[in-house]
Amino acid sequence: MSDSPELRQVLDLIAAGRTSNLTCPFCQKDKLKKGWGDYGPVFTCPTCKRFIEAPMDE
Repeated sequence: MSDSPELRQVLDLIAAGRTSNLTCPFCQKDKLKKGWGDYGPVFTCPTCKRFIEAPMDE
């Protein structure tokens, strides 16, 4: 899957530590909800159920 400009923007914001109030880059209909997965934070869209996993650097 190629990165859309919206996805790249959200990934850049997450990498910069700005993780609140992010709009879903896939459906653009809802705000991403932050949760925790096995490897770090996971941002899930309540509408389309797609997610972004952001592994933590060790």
